[in-house]
Amino acid sequence: MNKTPGVPEPRFPEIPENISLEHILPTIRVIAQRKHAGYEYPGLDVKPGKKYLILADSTNDPLVTRALALAVREGGGLVQTVVLEGYAGMTEPVDLLDTMFSTNWFPSWVWEAMAGMDVVIMSLFLLVVYTPNIPVDPRGKPKLVNLGLPRDLYLPECHSFPTAVKDALDKETWEMMVYARRIELTSLEGTDLTWTVTRERWEEGIRKDLATHGVGYYPGHLMIPLPSRDVEGRLVTGSITFGGPVPCTTLVIEEGKATSVEGEGKFADVLRRSFQEFRDARSVRLPGPGINWLTTMAMGTHPKGRPGRPWNKMSGSGRMRAWGAGHSRSGIIHTSVGEAVVSRDRRIIRHVNQFFSTLVADGKKIIDKGHLVTLDDPKVARIAEKYGDPAQLLREDWIPDLTAN
Repeated sequence: MNKTPGVPEPRFPEIPENISLEHILPTIRVIAQRKHAGYEYPGLDVKPGKKYLILADSTNDPLVTRALALAVREGGGLVQTVVLEGYAGMTEPVDLLDTMFSTNWFPSWVWEAMAGMDVVIMSLFLLVVYTPNIPVDPRGKPKLVNLGLPRDLYLPECHSFPTAVKDALDKETWEMMVYARRIELTSLEGTDLTWTVTRERWEEGIRKDLATHGVGYYPGHLMIPLPSRDVEGRLVTGSITFGGPVPCTTLVIEEGKATSVEGEGKFADVLRRSFQEFRDARSVRLPGPGINWLTTMAMGTHPKGRPGRPWNKMSGSGRMRAWGAGHSRSGIIHTSVGEAVVSRDRRIIRHVNQFFSTLVADGKKIIDKGHLVTLDDPKVARIAEKYGDPAQLLREDWIPDLTAN
């Protein structure tokens, strides 16, 4: 049970045993046929004659890789599959964290194989936007689409949540928060941060998201403007977003950057050492040198968001995808620290979660102890009741277990 005062009892939805190809193919087929619409709505837009490359490794779910190849062939696409060894056996979240953003994640010939493709399906874990000097254009051809979650996250019930309700949650939450000048973030784990945001900073993000997503925010991943020299307080985390739980670690934040790290264990030790080693590293996005700035902050809005099972028995790329899927869950704050290219083929940026946060924007609660306030909005409930019982649709299925940390 969660022992931190005020934290609700953990819960996790029941997962069927013996998930087969037939169980997940309906969802995979939908993804194969629709156009890609970003983070919340991946799509392959399969057309006869288009060339697809599936990149997987030994830690990814082979049933999902098989289903993706089958769905592409059914649509007339030409598909090739490459399965690498990957980082089998690597389960330490810190090791995963600090190897992921590198062109060495897989061999150079794989990048060459991508060049002649229309679409590359990334079943292994790679976020190209954080990987320096990649030999492909992530915004051009080939189109790169991240898939490859564990099979339980492709069950139809995981994808049956109504799009209209998702969109309403995003819209209502965004309208409560956008243009707020004062942001306050606390958590039951000990986070306590405050800062101010100018209207110009909000509009900068809105312009970017309009160009990328067609709306003024990042669907399912609502961004709060950072970095800022104005951030003061403490950021506490017990979870590396793409890796898993770690011992509780506190970053003391002064003028927007971590000036000290409190805590025991590998994560705290690595942060202290790397903050010192790369204190002179620079990024065009950051106000000054160092990899200890609070860089980005976002919140999930999906009440059915959760990790894949069994994330804690997985390793390498598969573990990163399985645990990382949970940060889409409504009310979870997802923060990055750092961001600098420290060698020709390596970028450092650390993504962490805050599970039981309270976010206040100009005095209005957006999240209350990990619960997204708009889940209780009558306007959202009226939309939800068109698709079923609002109480069930808007119920958060997963409550994280802090004792895992």
